[in-house]
Amino acid sequence: MKEIYEQIYASGNSAYNEQYDYKLEIVKKELFYLKTDIRILDVGCGKGNYLKFLHENKFTNTLGLELSEECSKNFLYNFKHINADFLEYKEKFQDKEFDLLICMDLLEHLSYENIPLTLQAFERISDYCILGIANHPDIFEGIDLHLIQENIDWWENYVKKYFTTVEIIYQIESPNGIIPGINNQFFMFRCKN
Repeated sequence: MKEIYEQIYASGNSAYNEQYDYKLEIVKKELFYLKTDIRILDVGCGKGNYLKFLHENKFTNTLGLELSEECSKNFLYNFKHINADFLEYKEKFQDKEFDLLICMDLLEHLSYENIPLTLQAFERISDYCILGIANHPDIFEGIDLHLIQENIDWWENYVKKYFTTVEIIYQIESPNGIIPGINNQFFMFRCKN
């Protein structure tokens, strides 16, 4: 799948991984009571929308992790980041190295067998995670990039295997007729141990 993301970012497709203000506002609410010197990891940081947002809000102890070399080269040059596959890199992170882990619009791109490995690593790296998950197709050149399309209940039950507290902090329903049969088009969880 890495090759596909390299193609997307090399193609100059400016719409891919665009910034959604409503998602930033949800994250901003989560950050309101936190000290600005906390250690934050953004897994699957893409173009750096959240890294930029964090810096604008005085959170400077941040690190992004992005799979795509093209994306890292073209969009993340202003941010501290690691260009790597999370599952290959995860062991280099210390236990509880981060006070907050943000993972937006990434988990649905993984295979079913990689979800437990990823969530287990998240839980080891941080006791506090904000997870944003899309539940709809994402087609690029005939390939659906969202390998997992499961509803909010499925994800909530799965995430609860790794975190003591899992709270839904946002969900948006798919209007009837736009994506038939798919509910909970996008949702976010606050996960804590």
